[in-house]
Amino acid sequence: MSRNLVVFLFMFIVSYVACTSEQELIRKLLQYYEPSVRPVLQAQAVVTVSFRMEITQLFELEEKTQILTSNVRIEQKWIDENLAWNQSEHDGIRGIRLPSHRIWLPDSYIYNAAFDLSSQAPTQGVVNGPYVMVYHTGEVVFPVLMKLRTTCKVNIQYFPFDRQICGLKFASWIYDISLINYELVANSNDSYQSESIRNSGWAILDVKQGLVWR
Repeated sequence: MSRNLVVFLFMFIVSYVACTSEQELIRKLLQYYEPSVRPVLQAQAVVTVSFRMEITQLFELEEKTQILTSNVRIEQKWIDENLAWNQSEHDGIRGIRLPSHRIWLPDSYIYNAAFDLSSQAPTQGVVNGPYVMVYHTGEVVFPVLMKLRTTCKVNIQYFPFDRQICGLKFASWIYDISLINYELVANSNDSYQSESIRNSGWAILDVKQGLVWR
């Protein structure tokens, strides 16, 4: 009985210390943090956002409404210079999970979103999710799963053997390229050949990515 009790108390104490260290770190990082301010120490510095998107499921392309419905996985990464810490000063903590609303996020927006006018959601076109992972280097990883409804101009001249070209257009809603710069991370086309994507009579033949400067 006493041996079991000692082990239990030891595990409890270790867990308590680790939890306290993480709480103290989060409190220190966010005490004077302002989510509306870009995460740079120099006001004119550019925030570089790594942007990766993968289509995980293709639901349908409605010829009548010209709307494409799909599931996508989006991952954005950037450096927040206000969220870096020295591991040796915080019990070797490498990373922490934070609610996304507590920190600055890129205002990435789906420009060709097909809005559902019956929805009460005010941010249908915003790329958003509940949590971010922050590492001691200041790197922030923001993974998001989304169901998209986007516009796609359909040409049915060769129906039912037609091929359509649909675009997914993302950009910052407020910032221009002098303040935020996107870098696209490409996916292998092999990832678009699964049965979950070959749906509703459609198959993805090719995916091309590119940047349009404005």
